[in-house]
Amino acid sequence: MIKTLLLSIFLCVNIGLFAQKYSFVTYSTEQGLPQSQVTSINQDKDGYLWIGTLGGLAKFNGSKFTTYSTNDGLLNNRVRSIALIEDELWIGHDGGISFIKNDSIKSVEFSGDGNDRSRNVSKILKFRNQIYVCSNGGGLFKLQNNRLQKIPLKSADFEKIREAVVYDNQLFLATRDGVLSSDDGKSFHRVKEYGDASFSGICVRGNQFIASTFSQGIFIKNLKTGKTKYIDGNSLIHSVYGCYIDSHGLIWLTTLNGIIQINLDGEIDFLNESNGLPLNMLGCFFEDADGNLWIGSQGKGLFRYPGKNITYYDQSTGYPSDLFLTGFQDEKGDYYFGTLDAGIINKTKEGTITPLPVDETTIWASLKNVAGSNWFGAESALIEVNKNGQITYHSMDENDQIPGTKISALYKVTDSKMYIGGNKGVSVFENGKFRKLIREDATEIGTVRDFEIVDGVLYCVSNLGLMQYSNQQFEVIDGAELVVYNLEKDDNNVLWFGTEEGLFKYKDGKIFKFQLLNDPASNYIDFLNFYNKELYVGTNNGLFIISGLDQDKVKIKRFGVNDGLIDLETNLNSGFFDNQHSFWFGTASGLVKYTKNEAVKRKSNPKVNLTDILLNYQKFDYSKYATNYNHIGFPKELILPYSKNSLTFEIDGISLGHHEGVSFQYWLEGLTDSWSSLSKNTTITFSSLPAGDYLLHVRAVDIEGVSSEEINYPFTINAAFYNTWWFYLIIALLIAGITIAFFQFRLKRIAEKNEKDKLKYKSRLLVLEQQSMNASMNRHFIFNSLNSIQYFINTQDRFSANKYLTNFAKLIRKNLDSATTPGNIISLEDELERIKLYLSLESMRFKDRFDYEVNINGVDTESEFIPAMIMQPFIENSIIHGILPNESRKGKIVIDIQQNDGFLEIKISDNGIGIEQSLSKKSTMDGDHKSQGMVITSKRIELLQKISSNNISLEGPIQITDENGLINGTYVLIKIPCENLVD
Repeated sequence: MIKTLLLSIFLCVNIGLFAQKYSFVTYSTEQGLPQSQVTSINQDKDGYLWIGTLGGLAKFNGSKFTTYSTNDGLLNNRVRSIALIEDELWIGHDGGISFIKNDSIKSVEFSGDGNDRSRNVSKILKFRNQIYVCSNGGGLFKLQNNRLQKIPLKSADFEKIREAVVYDNQLFLATRDGVLSSDDGKSFHRVKEYGDASFSGICVRGNQFIASTFSQGIFIKNLKTGKTKYIDGNSLIHSVYGCYIDSHGLIWLTTLNGIIQINLDGEIDFLNESNGLPLNMLGCFFEDADGNLWIGSQGKGLFRYPGKNITYYDQSTGYPSDLFLTGFQDEKGDYYFGTLDAGIINKTKEGTITPLPVDETTIWASLKNVAGSNWFGAESALIEVNKNGQITYHSMDENDQIPGTKISALYKVTDSKMYIGGNKGVSVFENGKFRKLIREDATEIGTVRDFEIVDGVLYCVSNLGLMQYSNQQFEVIDGAELVVYNLEKDDNNVLWFGTEEGLFKYKDGKIFKFQLLNDPASNYIDFLNFYNKELYVGTNNGLFIISGLDQDKVKIKRFGVNDGLIDLETNLNSGFFDNQHSFWFGTASGLVKYTKNEAVKRKSNPKVNLTDILLNYQKFDYSKYATNYNHIGFPKELILPYSKNSLTFEIDGISLGHHEGVSFQYWLEGLTDSWSSLSKNTTITFSSLPAGDYLLHVRAVDIEGVSSEEINYPFTINAAFYNTWWFYLIIALLIAGITIAFFQFRLKRIAEKNEKDKLKYKSRLLVLEQQSMNASMNRHFIFNSLNSIQYFINTQDRFSANKYLTNFAKLIRKNLDSATTPGNIISLEDELERIKLYLSLESMRFKDRFDYEVNINGVDTESEFIPAMIMQPFIENSIIHGILPNESRKGKIVIDIQQNDGFLEIKISDNGIGIEQSLSKKSTMDGDHKSQGMVITSKRIELLQKISSNNISLEGPIQITDENGLINGTYVLIKIPCENLVD
């Protein structure tokens, strides 16, 4: 009965407060959420929000959802809880758990009794360095060896674990039969002070320990004092399905009928669909690092609650219009609003909303308490409402001092004086009378929108520009010929005026443009209001509050839909401050109230993460170029070859409350020396980078100019081998070596040339010496031959004399011919003919003391060439020193000529006395002829080897012995290459 009565009172209170709504930002499946039933929310160290639904897992950066399902490795798509334990994400499902480590998803199922899918994981936490898994219906489990090992509890009700926390080295479980506690994770006992009620939640933060029951209330324990406060279920009205504590100490309770909020003083507040909550059936709460409160619903997705600093009013809150154009709060606390389509609306301080009975539907301007009345500028008249509520119309048709049919601007000077602007000029109201300010012949000034007085000078703005009043007329200020809608002055008497092209200020006779944001909507200025050193600027892109106007660097705070605005587009000149200094203004979707002292301050800056790197515009295996990795398996540094020098970095900005205003900047140290311009692009590409060490700086900048912490990512592109210092060193050494080798080669060639020249000269000398030797030989030979001829003549042996003389003549001719041949080279045929002539003469001269034979084995004697006179000295030596001294037997000289392995082999052998006896006889020989032929011929062969490429060789003389070791003569072997020796 009591609970029913309280519910009726709650409904009545809600009806009384129906005129106020909060703007919840909603994210549903249309924005990418995998399913509309949100069961759990958490945030990782990189700033991403993780959302568990009954249709999968999602990662949220403030704008985009990245979804994960069974296709990515999840155990199943029914996510019940999310925990972040030591940078690892743990996910509880119906039937088991999954966890994400190094960007890889692994899972573990319940097993054992066949009811695996009925066990939904309500909590995953770490206690005593062990992972514990709580199940609502399945009990408590501990993860060991990649298996879930069940921990026995005393009853089935204990196994229905709804929530769990670790505090003061103890594990607390909220179950259907009270709160259990354990200090070892094995044995549990019920905490007596909480009784045996069915608990729906448990949480701890700061000095508060909260335990909530479904219907019997909640326990709030002060951990500092040890005192516990109990709020019974009747006070809460609704059944509680979970609890949460935010960073301000506020307690949030989930119900199926909205939100129950309990402040630090224990005061209870309710938020439901009547206050703007998209759905009453809720599932969970979570406060992120920026102080945003996120709410998971059971059918409409994810909500973000910006806070109570912004509320809004529209037709759903009891007002007859959504389009508010002007307003004020009077001294009694009543509000008056002028609308586009519903005239003037009065809201009393008690909350009663009443339209005033005026004929005008469009109200452009309003002003309170001038000459004891409130004034409203309408589409066709000026409306006066006195203290008694009596309404008076002042029109141009009835009073020509009224400045037009449309009254668009009102400006209070004193309690009895005001300026009035319309579509036909400007008038002043003073002491109960209207008077036009402009002469009849003055230039048209357009439709006046606003006034301001600075240093006694009156200024106004219209569709023709900013104007100054002088000599009973308004003149447009040079440089301000724009469509101007509003005018305001600050504490320093600097004029600010808003246009369709941006915000401007007029100071010391000069006009300066003030940039809010780069987009056109932010530079369409709808209203300007100044209070407490801050300028409030209404635009088509939300509300801007500018502070520090007298400083070099001002601070700009923007409020948009994510901050609680019902609409970004504000209405012309609709802003005003009430008696409590709250700021009111109209938007395209309703009236907004902003209370500054309720604003939630930002806790952290936007964040930026590096999500991927493409190499030559393609994904690649990081392990080929990196050795160290971060907690998600991303390389900490890359070392790339020179051919891999086109890199694309993919980045992601995280701003859970203001992502639409996030832009990015980068700076590649090693290539540039300054930050890039702001860009929305989430990819950074560098093509054909030169070799070197680089450090990429990346940061995110939000709409207010607040920067994130920088990402600093180092990477190296190695130089091509032909651009390295060691390659340059090798090339330098190679060039130096080639240069030295070239000079050495040149010197060697020069030396060889000189040597060859010397050898040629020596060769010529030897030739001359040979010729001299031939001449000497011829001299002795001729003398001996003539004696022989004389002998034959004296002995009347005419036949022998003629034969000898004929052969002698031929030999002399041959000798003379060979002495004049080029290079002293003749054919083998000619040389053999001469040798035969010589042997025949010597045989006759020595009266047949020796025989001779010439054996030619397969040699073309006409095509083979040899040095002239190369055999004669050896034959002569055989005759004189080998055969003639041996008088005991007849001598024999054999000449064998054959080809072998490309050489012409000439072997000259005799059966003389041998080398040793010949040498001993030479040493005692007297006479004027000493044979030098063999010595000269040996030198000729040596010189021929040096000055040509022909490998001419001489073997011997070698002594011949028989099988008994007896001396059997001597031989020499001359080897001449078969190639032509003419060159």
